[in-house]
Amino acid sequence: MDSNAKFIIITGDLDVRHSPLLNLLNIPIIHKPFDVHQTKQSINDVFLQENNLPESFEIQYKFKNDINLYTCTVNYQQYGNFKLLPIIEECLIPPTQKNTELFYNEM
Repeated sequence: MDSNAKFIIITGDLDVRHSPLLNLLNIPIIHKPFDVHQTKQSINDVFLQENNLPESFEIQYKFKNDINLYTCTVNYQQYGNFKLLPIIEECLIPPTQKNTELFYNEM
C-alpha cells in the first residue's frame, strides 16, 4: 500500500538469515531474544539507506568490554561491515544537524 514503507523482520527462526529473497531485498532481521543495540542499529540503518549520505561520514563505536567511545570516518559500505565485527559492541552515527533533519522529515 505504501511504496515508501520500511521493513524490519523480527523472528525466532535462525535459518531466515539465509533466505535468498530477504538478502536480495536487503531487509534487516532482528532475532529473538532481542538485543537493544541491534534493534537500535537496525532502525538507524533502515532510515540511512534511503537518505543521501555524504561520501564519508563520522561514526562512533565501542569495543566489547571497553567503556571508551571511539570515532572514525567511513563510507556507508565500510560502516555496514564495521558494525558487524564481533569485537564491536555498539556502532552509531552521532546526530548532526543534517541527520536530525533527515530523520525528523522521515518520521
